[in-house]
Amino acid sequence: MLERSGDEERPSRLRSLFLSLRRHTSSGLYVPELDGLRFVAISFVFIYHLAGVATNIPEGAPPPASSLYVLSQRLNIGVPLFFAISGMILGLPFARYWLQAGKKVSLKRYFLRRVTRLEPPYVVAMVMFFILKYIGHRGTIPEMLPHLGASLIYLHNLIYRQLSTINSVAWSLEVEVQFYILAPLLAIVFAIRTAWARRATIGLAILLAALWTPWAVADATMAAVDPANWIKHLSLPGNIQYFLTGFLLADFFLLMPPATYRRRHWDIVSLIGWPLLICLLIAAPDFAFLALPCLILALYAGVFYGDISNRAFASLWVASIGGMCYSIYLLHAYLIQLIKIVTERIGHTFPFEVRFAIQMMIMAPIVLAISICFYRLIEQPCMQPDWPARLRDLVMRRRRNVLLAK
Repeated sequence: MLERSGDEERPSRLRSLFLSLRRHTSSGLYVPELDGLRFVAISFVFIYHLAGVATNIPEGAPPPASSLYVLSQRLNIGVPLFFAISGMILGLPFARYWLQAGKKVSLKRYFLRRVTRLEPPYVVAMVMFFILKYIGHRGTIPEMLPHLGASLIYLHNLIYRQLSTINSVAWSLEVEVQFYILAPLLAIVFAIRTAWARRATIGLAILLAALWTPWAVADATMAAVDPANWIKHLSLPGNIQYFLTGFLLADFFLLMPPATYRRRHWDIVSLIGWPLLICLLIAAPDFAFLALPCLILALYAGVFYGDISNRAFASLWVASIGGMCYSIYLLHAYLIQLIKIVTERIGHTFPFEVRFAIQMMIMAPIVLAISICFYRLIEQPCMQPDWPARLRDLVMRRRRNVLLAK
């Protein structure tokens, strides 16, 4: 990744790009392997949506008899992978306060940070898709405006009991917001001082939630078809086990620092665990979905505590792309549907595996390039906690300069 110029070494342009994409954290603590896990999660979600373009199935015809297709339709587990990461990230400050006498979490700052960090990219993406749908004659303003409004206040799942018609992937962001609101209350579990009792309490809650609503292949679709099931599929109660898995990870991460407990034998967990997950998704999906919180716990622990695994997931390009997962997640489904207007007939007579490879080679670079632009222009600036003050000062300076020029 280094290029030599004369007697000096300087980062290559590609390395410089990836370095510039690294996320900024309000705490100043950057854990690159977490972004590596985000890379896996967004890759799973991208493949899940991309496979729909590559199927080329006439209406009413059976799906392709392909193991790759079967697997792709079960990679919507990328969403629970994201939920577990959110649970860990939000749980850490509260766990540090209760377990290590750390700084008390300011709820005002906590909620303000959620709003300033996540809201601008979300609003920009939703308004942009609303405009594009109107221009593309995908709906009228009176038809779409209520759905946009409900989506912008994260209540579309509750009000309409179905996926957002503006951006279907927004359903999971509404679940995330529900967790953000309740996380300070749920984090009281860290007040239990005895480690085994605290972890057993979290583990029991995970087990009960998993037994009630195991992740299913088409949960979101089922919820849209049967409104009575929406609470199990499109709300926090139906997904709480994954956030609580993140709480358990935060507990171990804090009290068993990876830098101290990192061992090579944890790499065996990664070496066996990820292929095992893929095999279970194909051969025994019901068991895989039921055991998913346990699998997430083991696989994430393997990344944090394994030597080789940690370096692989923390590698520059993996972590940099994973760090952009929010922008990619917001844009990818709509971009796939937009690009397929031009590409869906390419190789339409080939087997599914070939069509999928063609669509992947065409769409992945385009989606990534557009997502990078969106990330650099919209999301990355919002990672700076003081960006509202900076923006206010900039506006005031320009206004003052205009007045002086007159």
